[in-house]
Amino acid sequence: MTPAEFKRIRESLGLTAAELAVHVGYSASRAKLRIEEIEAGKKPIPRYLDMLMTAYAEGYVPKGGFRQQN
Repeated sequence: MTPAEFKRIRESLGLTAAELAVHVGYSASRAKLRIEEIEAGKKPIPRYLDMLMTAYAEGYVPKGGFRQQN
């Protein structure tokens, strides 16, 4: 998966970088920055995120949807 594909999937889900970051468990202090670094190609896409984003692109929706997690 390329950074552009990653971003396209995130946008198709209607999530901001910060929302996706929180959803996948990044700490709040670096959440948005981490996703932005991945999308800019500055950081590699971790394998688990590649697999997760591929599943989302293929129609998987987590139980409860994509609402903010506390």
